[in-house]
Amino acid sequence: MSPHLLIWLPLAWLLPALLGHALGWSGLWGGAALPDLLWPLPVAGGALHVPSFVFCAVLVKLIPGASDRVAARLQALLLGLALAGLLWLLRLDGMWVSWRSGGNWPGWQWASNPMGLFLLCDATLALLVTARWPSLSLLRDPVAAVLLALPLVAPIAMTARSGLVTEPFLMGHSRPGDVRGDEVLMIYTRLDMQAPDFQARALAWADRYHPSRDLNADDTAVLFADSHEAAQRMETARASQTLCLYEDGTPPLWLPGGQAQACFDRHLSFQERLMAARAAQPAGRPEEVTAYHARRVACEPTSTAQAGQNVPGQEVSALRMCAGLAEGRERLLRQYPGLLEPAQ
Repeated sequence: MSPHLLIWLPLAWLLPALLGHALGWSGLWGGAALPDLLWPLPVAGGALHVPSFVFCAVLVKLIPGASDRVAARLQALLLGLALAGLLWLLRLDGMWVSWRSGGNWPGWQWASNPMGLFLLCDATLALLVTARWPSLSLLRDPVAAVLLALPLVAPIAMTARSGLVTEPFLMGHSRPGDVRGDEVLMIYTRLDMQAPDFQARALAWADRYHPSRDLNADDTAVLFADSHEAAQRMETARASQTLCLYEDGTPPLWLPGGQAQACFDRHLSFQERLMAARAAQPAGRPEEVTAYHARRVACEPTSTAQAGQNVPGQEVSALRMCAGLAEGRERLLRQYPGLLEPAQ
C-alpha cells in the first residue's frame, strides 16, 4: 500500500465525523453525529461516506504513479468533487431567493449535509496527500475541464429543481387571528404581483387554504410577499397584496399591502355571530339550553336548505352547527320543559 494511501485512509474517515461533531450536527436518527458518521452501517450516516471514500481512495492510489497529463485530469476531478461537496453544504436555493428578492443572506446558509461534508473532506485530503494541486493550465485541457465541472452538475441541478426556485407560491408561516375562526397566512411568491394574471393564479392556488376546507377557520387572510424571509418570519408589513377568503360564500376580496385585520373587520363571521348570541343569553340557564339558543340566533341568516347540505371536502361552520337544530330542540323540550318557549 502506498504511503499516500496509508496517510489518507484514517484522516479521510475520521475528519468528517469530527467536523460534524464540532459543528453540533446530529445523527441521521438523532443523537450525536460522531458515532453516527463513523459507523459504515446501512442504518448510520457513515454508510453515506462509503461511495466517496472508496472513489477518492482509488484516485489517491492512482495519482502518484500516473503521467503528468493523467494526474492533472484526476486532480481536476478531485477539485470538482471538493467544490461539489462545498455546494452541497450551502443552501443554494435560499441564497438564490435572498439575492433575487433583495433580502438579507439567510443566517442558515450552511446545511447539515453529511454527503457534502464527506465529499469535501475526502477530495481535499486527497489533493493534499498526493501533493499535486491542480494548476490553471489544466483548464486548457478540455478533458480536465469537463472532469472538473462534471461533479458540479448534481448540486446545481437539485437547486434548479428546488421548490424555492420553481414553485410560484410557497407557504411561509401562519397564525390565528385575534378572534376565534380568523386565520392569517403569509405566502412567498416569485411571481410579479403587478402582472395582470397574478390575482387569478393566486386565487386558484389559495383554494387549498380556503376556510371552507378548514374545520377551525371562518375567515382567512392570505398575505403575499416577494421575500421568503419575510414570509417565514410573518413580517406582515412587507406583504404586497392581501387576499380575503370567507367560508360563508362571501366573494373573495383583494386589498393592497398587508391588511389582515381589514379582512376580518369587513366581515361578520359565523363564529362572531355565535359568540355575540351566546353573550346575550340570560344567566342561570343550563349549558345545553344556552348553547341551543345561541346557535339558533347565529343560524338565523342560514337557510334550512343550506344547513342541511353536506358538501364533500368542506367544513363550513354554519352548515355544521346549524344542521340538526330542530331535532336538538325536541330533545331539549322534553328535558327542560318551559325553557325553550318563548324563543329568545
